[in-house]
Amino acid sequence: MRIRQRRLKAEDLPPLGLRIGEVARRLHLHPSTIRRLEQKGLIHCRRDWTGARRFALEELLRVEEELFKNGKVTHSSPGILER
Repeated sequence: MRIRQRRLKAEDLPPLGLRIGEVARRLHLHPSTIRRLEQKGLIHCRRDWTGARRFALEELLRVEEELFKNGKVTHSSPGILER
């Protein structure tokens, strides 16, 4: 499955980073999967003053690179989801 996405840039992000729903949409994962990855320490976030998770661009790009190697979704191959 080929997915075409434009690369995010720092100026595309809100000042505190992306919220969990935005990250889930970008990575084509369910928000509960993102929460589980965060609880396991496989993806890192900060919390804003309301307690909402905020993800930095660098973190999103790192995870995205692992999940979409060679332009294809690699959910079943060894990588971040199986650690």
